[in-house]
Amino acid sequence: VNARAVVGEASDQILFELIPDTRIMEGAPRLAVVSGIVDHTAHHRGSLAVYARLIDKRAPMPYS
Repeated sequence: VNARAVVGEASDQILFELIPDTRIMEGAPRLAVVSGIVDHTAHHRGSLAVYARLIDKRAPMPYS
């Protein structure tokens, strides 16, 4: 499943629906979870880039 396609096809009503209080990020809209995942992934990519530089390598940047 392609996450970009799934989020792109989701209606605003679904994306702004609040997450039930029984889950992570309770009370937040679903779109906040998507944003959190993107931020979390970027954090780890940044960490890997630092490790690569420490061994004189250059990390590939797929988003450029």
